[in-house]
Amino acid sequence: QSSRCLSLIHILLLIAGVVFTAGAVQSHSSLLLWVRDRTDRSVGGVEIPVAWFAAVPSALVLLIAPLLAMVFARLQRVQREPSVFRKIMLGFVVSCLAAVPIWIASVLSAGGQRTSVLWVLLCLAMLATSELLVLALAPSELTRLAPSAKHGRWLSYWFVAQALGTVSYTHLYNRARVLHKAGRFDAAVTYYQKFLDVPTAGTDEQRRKAEQYLEQARTKAAIQPTSKNEPPRTPPLYQR
Repeated sequence: QSSRCLSLIHILLLIAGVVFTAGAVQSHSSLLLWVRDRTDRSVGGVEIPVAWFAAVPSALVLLIAPLLAMVFARLQRVQREPSVFRKIMLGFVVSCLAAVPIWIASVLSAGGQRTSVLWVLLCLAMLATSELLVLALAPSELTRLAPSAKHGRWLSYWFVAQALGTVSYTHLYNRARVLHKAGRFDAAVTYYQKFLDVPTAGTDEQRRKAEQYLEQARTKAAIQPTSKNEPPRTPPLYQR
């Protein structure tokens, strides 16, 4: 029973690594595109450059780290400081919730209007908090709980978990490309749209290409016959 409990803890730590990485890798890619295209960056009539937001995650880590240290020090004085594992699980929950501000912003900008950049800053602040709780603590906790002869193995699993986090949404893009090349344009449109509907999915290059391929697939789907006996449909632009 103790061995099963330890294995469950290891698995939860690795899942926390996957979820954190899936969000964190977007802070210097897709979130910057969101800031560029969907937010109002004007302050006092001056527009803040998008490149400045690339430095925000590191700055937030420096700002939040002392605050977390103060909170945990205060909890320690009253003998209520959580264990390392609970701190990591707290970071895991914060990683999951970091998508909520961007989801709210996407709902508010559904009509094409730009939203406040504060939604992005809130998301980045939550990712910075989870970085301090997950990325800084999980690898050492994995090796501490693992048998001495398996420290290297479990640490390697941590890097595998991070690699999985970087490709968590890529399967949608890859699936869309396979369907597109196979001539299944209607299905390809669906997967392209699913990929683009997640503001933090993929790299900036993948999102640019997905937007281009989505338009191509829509155009081809509009003239593709729905059955083998049906003649090609006329594109909407040329219909009378």
